[in-house]
Parts: sequence; C-alpha cells; structure tokens
Amino acid sequence: MPPTRTDLLEKLIGSETKAELLMYFHDNPDSTDTVEGIAAKIRRKPKEIERDVSDLVELGLLQEVRVISFSKDRDQELQKEISQRLVSVGSFEDTSTSSNRDLTGVVMIDSLLPDGYPSSSVVIVMGDPATGKTTLLIQLV
Repeated sequence: MPPTRTDLLEKLIGSETKAELLMYFHDNPDSTDTVEGIAAKIRRKPKEIERDVSDLVELGLLQEVRVISFSKDRDQELQKEISQRLVSVGSFEDTSTSSNRDLTGVVMIDSLLPDGYPSSSVVIVMGDPATGKTTLLIQLV
C-alpha cells in the first residue's frame, strides 16, 4: 500500500535534519559519501542522521551502495601469519629473524617492507598493467 500524503510528508520533511539532508543533496546531486561524511558536511553527528537517511533511502531519493575496501592492517597480519607458517621451525633456530631480513636500498620498497624482505623467501609484486612493476624489479637487480 502506498504511503499516505501525511506519511510521505513526514518521511520527506518530518525533521530539521531531513530538510538539511534534502538541501545538501539538492546542492550536491552527484554526491556519494558515507553517513559519517554526510554528517560532517551538514555539521551533525552520524547517529543523528542515520534514521533520516534510512527514510530517504526507503523513499528512493537516496541509493544505498555496498562498498568494498582493502584493509592494509589486516593484510599485514595475514602476511605475517602466512610467513610464520611457511618457515620451518628448525631451519632458522641459530639466527635471529632480523638477521635474515635485508633492506633493498630502494626507498619505496623499504617503506612497503619496513622490516626488510626475508632473504630466504619470495615477495610477490602485484599491480595493474603499466604500473611500473618491471621497472621496480630492474632497480633491485
């Protein structure tokens, strides 16, 4: 059943925050942002606008989009865990882990691998085509 006129008005302009949201999106129709980002732009707290944003999504004025992003911290955790599992326990007993790591002397790589690269292992360099992977590796040779 379609919403009544009163329900529609309530969902559209039932609060000062909804009015601010509508004005913001009328001024910025191509805006794409998180609730936190929108809240900052209209000088509100995210908790204050969540319900109003949901109402505008229900009405079809706003579109909610699922976003996927890469977690660098979690990636480093997983890389360390994988490295620990791949290195056999008995093969490096006499030497410390830090002595088996080397810096490359290439600032960019040393910033990506701050502890150095494990000299007895493989480092995978990945990237889109034409991003300089080959040039980077030539500098290491």
